[in-house]
Amino acid sequence: MRELDSRGNRERFDPETHLVQGHEFFGVYDRDGLLLQRRLQPLAFRLTTPSEFETLARHAGLKVTALYGDYSRAPFDPVISPFMLWVLEK
Repeated sequence: MRELDSRGNRERFDPETHLVQGHEFFGVYDRDGLLLQRRLQPLAFRLTTPSEFETLARHAGLKVTALYGDYSRAPFDPVISPFMLWVLEK
C-alpha cells in the first residue's frame, strides 16, 4: 500500500488491486463565494487502464467515440494526462 498526498488529501493506493481509498475535502459556497461549510467525503475507486475500460464499455453495449486527457479535450497521454475522460455512445 502506498500513501499518496494530493492537494492536502491523503489517499492509499494498493498497486496489486489498483484500489484507491481516502478522503477529499469539498467546500459549500453561497452565491457570493463565501464558504458556508467544508465537508470531508470518503473516496473509494479502482484505477483502470484504457484497454480495460474500453473492454468494460463494449461489454456494457457502449461504443467509445473519444478519449481525452483533460477538460480542454487534449489527447490522452498516459504519461502526462491527469485524467481519462471518455465519450461513449449507446
